[in-house]
Amino acid sequence: MQITKDQVEWAVILRLRDMLRASPQAEHDVTQAFALFSSIVCWIAQRMRTKGSSPNDLAARRFYERMKTEGFGQFGHGEPQNTQSVADAIVLIRNAVAHADGSSVESLCRTPAGSQPRLVGYAVQSTKDNKIVATLALTPDMMIRFRMWIADEFIADMTRDDTQQPRPIWAEEVNRGVKEARP
Repeated sequence: MQITKDQVEWAVILRLRDMLRASPQAEHDVTQAFALFSSIVCWIAQRMRTKGSSPNDLAARRFYERMKTEGFGQFGHGEPQNTQSVADAIVLIRNAVAHADGSSVESLCRTPAGSQPRLVGYAVQSTKDNKIVATLALTPDMMIRFRMWIADEFIADMTRDDTQQPRPIWAEEVNRGVKEARP
């Protein structure tokens, strides 16, 4: 069994999701969660705004349209008009991680009394005209829960059969059937 060209659209996301789910508590678990989280976001953001016409392109665009209607919650300065869709949040995070538009990612640290600072997450800041317009605090728990959900939603949309029924079990079967080479 191999991962076909069509399957790579969701097989990569499936494997990143599984790595995120299985990531053990480790010395760098906050950084590992962010690395897996941002990889999923970048992949999905790139695919969901495709202009192609293949079946995978159409499925990715359907996912994008659906995520435009899903509410992500409030970020920014807590003002109700700053409520964003999941699609907006994906683009904001992708821009901060991998786009040279002035957006940024900063570490979030806490210093308990008498202790060294501890990394507790990351802050994603979106800018417009050199002003911060939105900030999203990403804790490991939030990154894991949101990315697991978004990965599952993406996989479901990308694995629909001819009757448009999601078949994520196909993804699980491919994932189990294809082993990765060891260095």
